[in-house]
Amino acid sequence: MVRYMRLAMIFPALLVAAGCARLPKAEIEAATSALEEAAAFEADTYAAGEFALAQSALAELNVEVAVQNEKPVASRSYDAAVSLAAEAKSAAEGAKVLAAEKRAELDSQLAEGLAALERELVSAVETLTKALSIKRINIDKEDFEIEMNAVNRLAGQARNDMSAGMLFDAREKIVEALERLAASEMKIGAAAMDRKR
Repeated sequence: MVRYMRLAMIFPALLVAAGCARLPKAEIEAATSALEEAAAFEADTYAAGEFALAQSALAELNVEVAVQNEKPVASRSYDAAVSLAAEAKSAAEGAKVLAAEKRAELDSQLAEGLAALERELVSAVETLTKALSIKRINIDKEDFEIEMNAVNRLAGQARNDMSAGMLFDAREKIVEALERLAASEMKIGAAAMDRKR
């Protein structure tokens, strides 16, 4: 009888201990899901530091779970794993928010850059038209038209890149187009100066 009473007292204690040693699957899945969502928002690009913190916390979580799984069931404790899962989830959610903010900011800057490019293109054509009305100016109109077509093509590609979410590619094309425009306008200015001599 005493023996059964001891078992009756030990059995609930084992159940309680086993309950505390429950693998925090839901917390791990939530942290992993948050990291995947952050990656979908390109947090690795737009919020690299915060995303790295989330990845690090998730890696620590995986190590902690592996360590606890190696222990006998009665001595397992997933408290640290629960804490690391919360840390990883929080860092991933923060990275996602920051990435969305930075992406929106870059999108706005690119829209402004594209508008500036279009204004500069109109200005360059006006400058060429004025320059061509000047007598004895040496401007290769065909060369200028080729450059303007290239700039227009770059502007169109930048718009397409922006629509596709390829913001860094769009930025490169806008910068290249603006540089080509500036070079063309400098050629026109140099030709006008040569005419004065």
